[in-house]
Amino acid sequence: MGERIYLNNEWRFSENFEPEMIKADYDDSRMEQVRIPHTCKEIPFHYFDEHIYQMVSGYRRKIEAPTEWKDKCVLLTLDGAAHDCEVFLNGEKVGEHHSGYTAFTMDISKRLRYGQENILTVKVDSREELNIPPFGYVVDYMTYGGIYRDVYLDIKNPVYIQDIFLHSEVKPTDEGNGTAKLFSEITIAGMADDLNIRQFICKKGTAPFEVLGKDTAVNGEREITTAWTVGKTRLWEIDQPALYEIKTQLCKGGEVIDENITVFGFRKAEFRKDGFYLNDKKVKIRGLNRHQSYPYV
Repeated sequence: MGERIYLNNEWRFSENFEPEMIKADYDDSRMEQVRIPHTCKEIPFHYFDEHIYQMVSGYRRKIEAPTEWKDKCVLLTLDGAAHDCEVFLNGEKVGEHHSGYTAFTMDISKRLRYGQENILTVKVDSREELNIPPFGYVVDYMTYGGIYRDVYLDIKNPVYIQDIFLHSEVKPTDEGNGTAKLFSEITIAGMADDLNIRQFICKKGTAPFEVLGKDTAVNGEREITTAWTVGKTRLWEIDQPALYEIKTQLCKGGEVIDENITVFGFRKAEFRKDGFYLNDKKVKIRGLNRHQSYPYV
């Protein structure tokens, strides 16, 4: 539930970040117009010096915040900014992140100017620093830089499902099937009285959902764990990757105030002394690594 608004268009970019860029009245008309995903430097297909994409660059974008968002929780997420990042809203720092390969989220509800224009500025450092993964030793691939994944706002109720971690215990039975127990570790943001959790399951793309369990009381806790016996399930296999959808609802007084659907596969994966086993069957792991810098692909 809630609303997601992507902010991938209408950005301004400069290869050289200036501290003045965080100010609302900064003249960004000379900055390049770009859209996300974006690389801070386009590179040739032949050999080049890897330092040409290592810089401290700046991005700016305007955000309109309607007055009806005032009583909501507004979350800003950057799915990937390589490699060190600081985020400013209307001249105030609202967050930072020190990894180019993981997403990060900031609650900007109290920093937004509702009914007005807001200025979002992102400072991105793509230099190879020793204290930011994957740097620190030998790196045999190009790491590039910039905001190279989606940027978006999530508009939610003040109380919402912040995170769900699913895991299972599986006992393989006949070919491709098994019995399973599903565990959910649920994190709730905000707090209110009379909250409870409901969960449902279906094979991916084959609704309607079936009830797993309902009316698990929250009782003032932010971390809730549920455990349900699923019964006979189709196991996730390499050649037949069976998937399920797990619907989790957060309810207040019987009314659904937030909902999350997680795609999940039931499988038993373990390393034994003689190798890797999937669903009690030995599997030889083979693979390759294709880097994203391959020309024309």
